[in-house]
Amino acid sequence: MSPLQRLSRFRSSFRFRLFIIFTLGTALITSILTSAYIIREKNEFREHTTERARLLVAVLAGNARLPLFGNDRALLQRLAEETAQQPDVTEVHITNSDGVAVAEMHHGAAVSGTITESLKITSHADESPSQLAMTGNKGPISLGEVRVSLDTSRLNSSIRKMTVSIALYAAVFWLIIITISYLGLNRLTRSYRRLMEGLAAMRAGNLGIRIPVEGSDEPSQAARSVNELAEALQQREADNKLLQEKLISAMRIRVQEEKQQIMAKLIQTNRMTSLGLLVSSMAHEINNPNGSIRLDGNFLGKMLRDMVPSLEGIAREDSDFRICGMRFDDAREELFRAQENIINNTDRIESVIKDLRAYSLGANKPYVPDIDLNRVVSGALTIIRAHGHFTNATISADLSPVLPTINGSRHQLEQIVVNLLLNALQSLPAHGGKVSVSSTPAPETDEIIITIRDTGVGIPPEHIARLYEPFFSTRLETGGSGLGLYISNFIIGEHSGRLEFESEVGVGTTVAMHLPLSLPGHSV
Repeated sequence: MSPLQRLSRFRSSFRFRLFIIFTLGTALITSILTSAYIIREKNEFREHTTERARLLVAVLAGNARLPLFGNDRALLQRLAEETAQQPDVTEVHITNSDGVAVAEMHHGAAVSGTITESLKITSHADESPSQLAMTGNKGPISLGEVRVSLDTSRLNSSIRKMTVSIALYAAVFWLIIITISYLGLNRLTRSYRRLMEGLAAMRAGNLGIRIPVEGSDEPSQAARSVNELAEALQQREADNKLLQEKLISAMRIRVQEEKQQIMAKLIQTNRMTSLGLLVSSMAHEINNPNGSIRLDGNFLGKMLRDMVPSLEGIAREDSDFRICGMRFDDAREELFRAQENIINNTDRIESVIKDLRAYSLGANKPYVPDIDLNRVVSGALTIIRAHGHFTNATISADLSPVLPTINGSRHQLEQIVVNLLLNALQSLPAHGGKVSVSSTPAPETDEIIITIRDTGVGIPPEHIARLYEPFFSTRLETGGSGLGLYISNFIIGEHSGRLEFESEVGVGTTVAMHLPLSLPGHSV
């Protein structure tokens, strides 16, 4: 395989999608935390510079009070010069109570950014009554004002250096994280890749292949189950060929007892043939390795819950705080909704695999009472939808909520409904069509009727009489076995029921499945 082909295969893999999601997520989190830290440091730098300006103003005001009172301009000028010698001081102004500048000092060239603080100078508020009487004032008087400006260019340079340093550290941290995550994802998805490769080989017809199993995580458990299913299918295919030969021989000699024994085995073989359809679409249903998704989903949820209080604090300080162009409140809801979708999808994958395994390995049991035909229909619909090959078809169900229960075998009845639904779907034109399923009680005949209607091509009248003949099929060249309706008719006969067909060429077909409410006990 060429490097370009490997790259294309990697880009289309689930591992690549997980890596991209994790990379973008860590980049977003790193950017948010880095930005928050830089903003906080910038604010602290500016607050420190402002406090320094206030302190210089306060000291200058205290030293200039007496010279201002005595109008000693030389001393005021010297105080201004001394203050101007302090680092970053660009301007010092001292004005008297009339607003006239009595001392000023400009240090250095004009700068683009400054922080300026000013302070009014008044006589002491704690002067004695005799001092106030000597000056003729009734309280503290305004002596003037001092104003100091600090250059912020060095502050801005420090902030820029700090920002670059923090950004570099954050970038290095992010690169380390994504490298570790890639190695971890490669390790986590190794079982999944082996599972997908094995499924692809089985779908191509190589049922002899076995998927290597390492560990006990979800992909490994799925691989173990697929190996068991492949082994069962391989054995069933061999049994199917042998049983078909025995069935033809049994039909020729018309030995009913032998026919029933072979038919019971053929029913189980036909079940495994239906399972082959599920195995062929299994790769479609388990696109995401359950273990990796659930681990990443729970880890993402924990990270979000830990981050939200800090982000809410930032949002309170910055009303226009945004994440990826979205307001913080909308982004928070979107992230939690995405995390919840990940967990829900893992549950769906687990449910599909359990249904597949229960269907394929279910043992034959005696007829039992209280069989709910609505559940039988729902189970058949689940199997058909898991098939995934009839995406252009519309399937609807209208099941009676007051349906009585019957005696019988749930798996065998489900197999009949699966066969009838497959026939209906395969009769639809290429551009799609509709298939509907309904269940209704018939109290006048003590029956329950399950009706399946399709808008397919219909059945020619000359074929209606041959529907139950073994190996009769109009789709032999496309994989039809000619045994589906034959076996379905046998099973429903064992349940004392019947099938009724109504069809019109070019319009569609309706199949009514009649089942009695009670029948003598049987075992299969």
